[in-house]
Amino acid sequence: MLELIPAIITNHLFQKQVSNKQGDIVKNIINIVIDEAHNLLYEDTADSKHTKITIDAFERAIKEGRKFGLYLWVSSQRPSDISQTIISQMHNYFIHKLVNPLDLSRIRKAVAFLDENALDALTVLEP
Repeated sequence: MLELIPAIITNHLFQKQVSNKQGDIVKNIINIVIDEAHNLLYEDTADSKHTKITIDAFERAIKEGRKFGLYLWVSSQRPSDISQTIISQMHNYFIHKLVNPLDLSRIRKAVAFLDENALDALTVLEP
């Protein structure tokens, strides 16, 4: 239930935003904040059905939601655990200290404008 309820709420908000949009005008903007996102938006190697439903709901919201005024804010200490599709759809990043090689690799792939010097600096930032 901890995974399904956020997916149901996100899907409901997405459908509401789609039905409320009139032409190019968005009536209201909704921001969904997901703290500790690695606990909710993780890629499941066992491919359980509830995880797939959750990932599908959030991937749809992040891929299509902007044009309907629905935005996702994702916060995580472990970006390597978050679905690759979700990471690739993000447009703004606040990156703090990262030392895990998998996390650094995921950020390297997702944030094309970071050079090697900037990536190296992520490992020595203050906590």
